[in-house]
Amino acid sequence: YMLAHTAGQQGRVAAASLLGHSARYEAAKDCGVTFTRPQCAFVGLSLEQAKAGGIDAVEVKVPLSIDAKAMMTGETDGLIKIVADKISHRIVGVHFLADHADTLVGEAVMMVSAGLTLEQVAGAIHPHPTQTELFGEMARRLLSRLRRSARAAS
Repeated sequence: YMLAHTAGQQGRVAAASLLGHSARYEAAKDCGVTFTRPQCAFVGLSLEQAKAGGIDAVEVKVPLSIDAKAMMTGETDGLIKIVADKISHRIVGVHFLADHADTLVGEAVMMVSAGLTLEQVAGAIHPHPTQTELFGEMARRLLSRLRRSARAAS
């Protein structure tokens, strides 16, 4: 990606390597923001990228129109999508088409970088009313879908 924050991270990795430290740049954990209205942002992999990389992945999309904060501010256009490994429930990507995606993506970067699971995000307490509540909502929806699917398969 041709982004300043990506170049900065790649520079830190190069410097660490020159000093003999173990460091590597992980493109699958990189992020980006496009400052349109509404904004577009991403971190990690799309469903297609995850599957191409051998991950049995699943996604859930949540419209902003269900979010209390978005309703209060009139910024209900858009959606947030989460991509997770179907087996481990590890979150591998989060994608946004939303006002304030530039600030929302920061929490998603931590989820993907730390390898958080759907269970961990679903169990986190997010303040109300904020758009970050959608992370927990998405995780709970995806967990519910995975559990229903597992019951149907058995």
